Amino acid sequence: MRRIPIDEIQKHSSVYDGWIVLNGKVYNITPYLAYHPGGQKILKPGLGKDGTALFHKFHPWGNEEGVIGKLLLGYVDTTRPKRIT
Repeated sequence: MRRIPIDEIQKHSSVYDGWIVLNGKVYNITPYLAYHPGGQKILKPGLGKDGTALFHKFHPWGNEEGVIGKLLLGYVDTTRPKRIT
């Protein structure tokens, strides 16, 4: 599976091209945004970033694999010393 650098993830921060990191995995959630029960505005702050804390805040029991597993692009490349902000 592909390793994706943080600076590439940060480039995908709009509702028209939105990636999110959940538990170290990178998902292109662009196609899912229109179907999210809470709407796009809930997910927008996590686009291009690590949304793990946001996800667990609203879905502490949840597993992203069942809902967006098919949107998996790869894993965060942790070999670089940068952080997702």
